[in-house]
Amino acid sequence: MRFIAISALVFSTACTQKQAAAPVYPQVDETAELKRRVAALETENHAMKERLTEIEGVVETQTSLLRNAIANNRANQGNRPPAARMPRRRRGPQQGVRYSIAIKDAPYIGSKNAPIVIVKAHEYACPACYHAQSFDKQILAEFGKRVQIVYKDFVVHPTRAWQQAFAVCAANKQGRFKAYQNEVWEKGFKQRRFDQAHYEKLAKDMGLNMRRFVRDRDGVCTKITRSSHAEMQAINVAGTPTYFINGKILNRRSLSEVKRILKEEEALYRKNRGKRRGRNYYRKHVVLDGKKVTRGPLPVVPANVPQNP
Repeated sequence: MRFIAISALVFSTACTQKQAAAPVYPQVDETAELKRRVAALETENHAMKERLTEIEGVVETQTSLLRNAIANNRANQGNRPPAARMPRRRRGPQQGVRYSIAIKDAPYIGSKNAPIVIVKAHEYACPACYHAQSFDKQILAEFGKRVQIVYKDFVVHPTRAWQQAFAVCAANKQGRFKAYQNEVWEKGFKQRRFDQAHYEKLAKDMGLNMRRFVRDRDGVCTKITRSSHAEMQAINVAGTPTYFINGKILNRRSLSEVKRILKEEEALYRKNRGKRRGRNYYRKHVVLDGKKVTRGPLPVVPANVPQNP
């Protein structure tokens, strides 16, 4: 009996030790892991779609510019004798050159008296410009009151973008630039609406003074917008969006590049500001001292603008 009891005790102890030595594996929630992977793939897919849209916008912009150049060339051919061969000029604003870019009457966001002015050449029918709004917000979030972003019109889709530009200018005359521009992007561009009546409705829904809106849109704003386009064209802006920081072109659209140039410009501002601050500094050291380029004739606005149903 004593042998049986001892044997049972040993057997029981051995089983217990074997169970204790067995590895314990953590429980894995397979559903949660799958959801995490799906979410990661969706985020990656969304980023790729945005990048594809931006590339499509650049291709569309360049195609439109090429078509316009071909049409202008054919219109100017006539019976002229063949011109002498001229040296090929590099397309686009020159790197490192500080251009004289006026900002009077141009709408802006950010600090009014910031010494660093970022000029953005853009239009409201350009997919790349639509996506570049996030870059503008990143700049303001990163640099705050140190900068001001000024918007200059440069129309590369002449049958689709002039009406929005005139309308935004008219809204700016009533101090509603930021809100109306957002409406133009969200309820105009995204819905592929480019007709004048649609932008009148947006202005009315916002409560703008419609008599003044129509008067400014058809009057002073046509001159302001066309002058802006001619000015950007004179310094060889080739597409949209194009950014200038205190008159110098931004080569790469990244916060690190903006930060690098901003540091240089702020050092120059501290050295040269004297009694001039903010816009007075920009006027003196960019508008008056920058490289001046002879502006060509104002562009003709096509009469055959689209009329959406």
